[in-house]
Amino acid sequence: MDIIQKFGLIREIDLSKPETYEKRFFLTLDIDWAPDFVIRDVDLFLRELEVPATWFVTHGSSAVDALRGCENYELGIHPNFSPLFKGGSQLGDAKQILDAMRTLVPEAVSIRCHNLVQSSLLLDLFKELGLKFDCNVFLPFAPISALRPWLHADTFIRVPYCWEDDTYLAGFCRSPAEVLRSKGMKVIDFHPIHLWLNTDVLSRYESVKHQMNDEQFLRLHRYENDQNGVRNIVRRMIESAKSERE
Repeated sequence: MDIIQKFGLIREIDLSKPETYEKRFFLTLDIDWAPDFVIRDVDLFLRELEVPATWFVTHGSSAVDALRGCENYELGIHPNFSPLFKGGSQLGDAKQILDAMRTLVPEAVSIRCHNLVQSSLLLDLFKELGLKFDCNVFLPFAPISALRPWLHADTFIRVPYCWEDDTYLAGFCRSPAEVLRSKGMKVIDFHPIHLWLNTDVLSRYESVKHQMNDEQFLRLHRYENDQNGVRNIVRRMIESAKSERE
């Protein structure tokens, strides 16, 4: 079996074909309004590692548009419904927010919401708008061997994930080594800004996030040599997964 085939895109999951998700490694990214220089850098990082990745898009930009040029990528959407809980949103109601995201990424079939906002009403909207995969279910301590996608309604599929960079940095997620040791479907989530910074502790990220669009400033706070940083962790996870044999 070709090594690269152990990695997959969310859109490739077919419940009738267990080989599309069992023992597969799915890299997903929540863009979270990262600036273009960060997106371009992470794009290059993943291209060099030659692995597929599903990017959940928050906004439009030239760097986001460039991601469409890679056949190893899938673009999903990452809508922000959180303002609706704070007295409304300038972007309108939930359907209007989703319509705007669908216009931004018309090819999207997968979704993960910012802050993992979810409800039965939203799930109905996702399906009505033609989305096929929901990735909002985070199960950081469930046995990975038990994780698998499931049918929610007709052809709408929910895909759980088991690891996230910022949750790991906050101490509420299993170690990367444990993820690698476990058998089963592994969907991991990370953020371009943490990959770019090679974030090792959340306090360091918090101290610079107010100037996230200032490339010169951020470069002064990049932790390139820290083996415990997210970039190095993800690289080790990918390289270890690629070195495994069936």
